Amino acid sequence: MACILVVDDDAAAGAEVAGLLVAAGHRVFTAQAPAAARALALEHAPDLVLAQARAAAPAGYALLAQWRSDAQLRGQRFVLHAGADPGHDDAALALELGADAFIPRPCVAPLLLARLAAVLAAPTALQVPADQVPEHFQRVLLQRLSACGIEMERSRRELRHDLDARRRAEHALRVGEARLRAVIDSEPECVMQVSLDGALIDLNPAGLRMIESDDLGAVCGYPVLELVHPEDRAAFVDLHLGASTGATGVLEFRLLGLRGGERWVESHSTPLRAEDGAVQAVLSITRDISVSRAAAARLRAQAEEQRRLLRALERERSRLLVAQQIASVGSWESAPDSDEVYWTEQMHRIFETDPARFRPNLQSTLECVHPDDRERIESTYKESIRRPGGGPRRVEHRLRMADGRVKHVEQCWEVVCGPDGRAALAFGTTRDISEQHAAQLAFARLQRAASALFDAFWEWSADTGELSFSASDAAFALDPPRTPAQRLAHIHGDDRTRVAAALERALGEGAPGWNGHYRWCAGAAGEIAVHERVSVLRDEQGRVQRVIGGLCRVDALSAGGPTATPAPAPGA
Repeated sequence: MACILVVDDDAAAGAEVAGLLVAAGHRVFTAQAPAAARALALEHAPDLVLAQARAAAPAGYALLAQWRSDAQLRGQRFVLHAGADPGHDDAALALELGADAFIPRPCVAPLLLARLAAVLAAPTALQVPADQVPEHFQRVLLQRLSACGIEMERSRRELRHDLDARRRAEHALRVGEARLRAVIDSEPECVMQVSLDGALIDLNPAGLRMIESDDLGAVCGYPVLELVHPEDRAAFVDLHLGASTGATGVLEFRLLGLRGGERWVESHSTPLRAEDGAVQAVLSITRDISVSRAAAARLRAQAEEQRRLLRALERERSRLLVAQQIASVGSWESAPDSDEVYWTEQMHRIFETDPARFRPNLQSTLECVHPDDRERIESTYKESIRRPGGGPRRVEHRLRMADGRVKHVEQCWEVVCGPDGRAALAFGTTRDISEQHAAQLAFARLQRAASALFDAFWEWSADTGELSFSASDAAFALDPPRTPAQRLAHIHGDDRTRVAAALERALGEGAPGWNGHYRWCAGAAGEIAVHERVSVLRDEQGRVQRVIGGLCRVDALSAGGPTATPAPAPGA
């Protein structure tokens, strides 16, 4: 069942209604004063508020207006249960003020429960913009003024001799109407009355300026639909028909001026009723929102551009993080006047630290450096801060891991100066070169071992495309090759094609290598007869990773001239 808040200034009467609702299975809270009612509504968020009033007095409608003006309460269903004033259409007035229903008193219990059940069955509470509340209270005032006029007319018929009282009442009414007209004429927004068939009845000066007219008489009777942009006319017709049948509504549309101007406006339309409650015209309050709408469009465009840039930045950041992880390169930033250092995720991977617990700064970073390299790194970094400029600094050093392992890294950073010429920001990269360092050591050991077996030794890397060459024989050390093309250039022209073709076949057929004799052109040392043994190293997928060759001088070429034969498989 529903949660219902009963508001009644008579405690006994409120308790009686509450008992009826509790018996029907509802959960009920009661309040006498508006402040207490608001507190209970905010605390319990009732499904429906049933406000009791002894008569159709302004206080009952004031509570309803307060509810619909409150941003925290206006979404709650509100039913006014009050005694009707025979001089006014209180049901219509309550609905205009935002009530979901008006139940006149007295009302038998079954009918009251049925009416409340119908309101609770509605999907949402009646939505009335808060800025319409003053307009509705103005209507209440006009109705009360009309009631005074009727009463004065009745007094005139009954007391014809009281002419002074009648004149005073008529004068007061004229003054009130004049004041009301003055208020409407000075209103900066367009106040428009439109007949039920869509013809213009009345318009204040602000409205005349909005439709680009100087004379009210010239536009009276003009079809208002002609002032609406063709693309917005269907929505405007729905708004006008709704107000003509007693509903209120709001619409944003393009208003066309009589001189060709066009502007965006927001119009609040509500029905104007006769004394018998019948709708006789539609009142619209319209304001120009062209500037605010354009500003909102610019803000939306800027927000969308910012979102696009953020998405692009996030994509670039993700790519950078992936690239750093693949290349085993981390990046960092540090402000010399701050103890904080920013690390990317890859920095934590290289240093093997937990981003949630490790706080990178100069001191904590130095503690990860190998003790033998620590002083050198610290002095180099501080010197770059004291004397910024001069390009990037590059240093290789060791890291000591928590388990005692040692990593080799390459630090490269640059210091940016501020307007005062002092160091403002240091940013750099850290690259894990442990594998490269180990490979260099292994290659050096291999070179030392090969020097005992070969007169010259070379290695080509598929990753870098570079060729390294070392020789123990002085003849080979003259102009050593640094690329595969330079190595081929050292092979005698008559042997070059055969040697190159043999190596290409070995690489393409997946052979482990080849052996061959040919002539080596050693510059000033002349031609040297050599025997070369080449090994091809591949990964698990069979792709070539490195090619290693060893050269030995021989006294003479084989009788058949230059040869190239496949090398035996490993272990053969």
